[in-house]
Amino acid sequence: MSKSECSVSDIQFSTLILLANFDRLRLTISCARNTEREGLKLPDISTNKVVRVIFLAREYGPESSQLHNYISNLNDEEAANLVAIMWVGRDSFEPEDWAEALATATTEATAPTENYLSGIPELPDHLEAGLEALGVDVTDAEDHFRDR
Repeated sequence: MSKSECSVSDIQFSTLILLANFDRLRLTISCARNTEREGLKLPDISTNKVVRVIFLAREYGPESSQLHNYISNLNDEEAANLVAIMWVGRDSFEPEDWAEALATATTEATAPTENYLSGIPELPDHLEAGLEALGVDVTDAEDHFRDR
């Protein structure tokens, strides 16, 4: 076989090498993203609770009694985190300013959180964008609610 000829096994081997390199590149990018997020304090509310708020707001609307009742049962810390996530999602705060967003949500909580959030028609979109901006993966939580 000359140098210009390739066998099927050579092509398969080359393909495997390319795939391995691609996986290594994806891992490197993922690690870089995680390194950028190091030192960034993530929300102190379960992802499942935020995803449930998103689903309730989409299913019944932000002014629904179902959403209102669910949010009213969150503790003060969870409610402040929910508001801060929404603010990050609507670009009121940058993800790097999470601590400030959370402190502001805590100190400026003058009305019940469920009343405040029910007045925001884009609530589910803002929450999704906020979680994404903070690097929170919601895939498992979304799958959990879809499978119900």
